[in-house]
Parts: sequence; C-alpha cells; structure tokens
Amino acid sequence: MTAVSEYPKLIRDNIPEIIIANGGKPATRVLTDDTEFLDALLKKVLEEANELLSASSETNLLEEIADIREVLAALLELKGVSEEQIQAIQDAKRQKRGGFTQRLLMLHND
Repeated sequence: MTAVSEYPKLIRDNIPEIIIANGGKPATRVLTDDTEFLDALLKKVLEEANELLSASSETNLLEEIADIREVLAALLELKGVSEEQIQAIQDAKRQKRGGFTQRLLMLHND
C-alpha cells in the first residue's frame, strides 16, 4: 500500500523562500480560482485542527490556535465578511444556544 501524500496543500506566503533558503526546491502554483482557494482553505482548517489536537506544549497549543485564526481570517477575506459581521453572528448564536463557559459534556441523548 502506498502512503498518502500531504501535497498539494495550502502554505503560508513566505514558505517557498524559507525552503529555498534551506536548499530546497519547492514547486508551487497560485490558486486564482476562488472555489479552488476556498476548498484549499477548508482543508487547511482541518489540517490545523488536527495539529491543534496533537499540540505537545502550551506554546505549541497557542501557535496552532494562531494558525487556525490565520486560516479563518483568509476565509473571511475571501468571502468579504468583516470581523464585526462574524462577531455579530457569534454573539447571536451564543445568546440563543449559549457558549462553552459551563464546560458541559453530553454523555448520551436517549
């Protein structure tokens, strides 16, 4: 059985230069199609969420949270949604359904 490649994957803007500075030869292309970019961003959210689950230290945990926020910021920009708009949606949802302050874990729902 062959291993599944992690490529192609969305990367941060400066990663090619960093790889080149370390002797690598990255192959890249620009995602000009918004639908393709959206798909790559959604996959990146999952990638970063999995890295968050695997965070091995408090510092690493915070870095992974920052990475997720960076991807979410790109999603908002792509969709033309402001931080204020998303905050209003978040506030309305919290008002209606609550937040996570009570730390409730559902054990079952019979």
